[in-house]
Amino acid sequence: SLPIILFTFFRFETKLIIRVSGKIKMNFFRKLIWKLNRKNFYLITCPTKDSQKELIDLGIIEKKKIIFLPDPIIDIKKIHILKNKKVNNIETKKKFFLCIGRFTRQKNHVLAIKTFKKISKQYTDVDLVIIGEGELKKEYENLINKLNLNGRISILDYDQNIFKYLKNSAVLISPSLWEDPGFVMVEAAASNTFIISSDCPSGPKEFLDQDAGLLFENNNSQDLEKKITEFMNMSPQKINKFKLNAKRNSHKYTKLRHYKILSAYMN
Repeated sequence: SLPIILFTFFRFETKLIIRVSGKIKMNFFRKLIWKLNRKNFYLITCPTKDSQKELIDLGIIEKKKIIFLPDPIIDIKKIHILKNKKVNNIETKKKFFLCIGRFTRQKNHVLAIKTFKKISKQYTDVDLVIIGEGELKKEYENLINKLNLNGRISILDYDQNIFKYLKNSAVLISPSLWEDPGFVMVEAAASNTFIISSDCPSGPKEFLDQDAGLLFENNNSQDLEKKITEFMNMSPQKINKFKLNAKRNSHKYTKLRHYKILSAYMN
């Protein structure tokens, strides 16, 4: 709220542009600050249409000032280079499901681990790889040990080049409780990786609409299991169709497109 408050007391020539990021939490104090300073807002950018609608429905800021601006997530040329790097710390000859993200409650990797336990006997030729870092790492390790999955689930430290893992994975599983829109999901689509995601607010549902991936009910292990089974029984032709649709959607999130949209509004 500090930049907004500063615009109350000083007359800046600079335009005030607010970029919404993550889950919108409009408490009483923040709502009051926004109402008192709404004339100073030049533009508010939202990374998903869902978050844009949520802000418009609040009725605090003029509708024309609230725009949908996809995040500048991917660089196509860079991805083509990085995804062809060699993976040395996992057995790439065996299929694996992939989860990527900070080890926090939001990312909900515990759901993926517990669901994998249910399907591990049915799909003995598939492992699970979780990449990231965070305060819940020990909890994950204890759970994996408790479920006797030490040989089937690998936890790897975060690597700046996640594209080499995405290229070699069978599917990216995103069990997050909320995303906006979900950077890894967009990066997976650009890497031609199949996506299974929770239908959490607010990005995945929007991104994977129209046969670009599979959505399961948020925080529902049984439905995730069902969607994994659906994927495993899917024909190669249908999988490729979903991947192609997702890749097309990912092109909305290039740095160049972000620049062009923002430039148009600035001019």
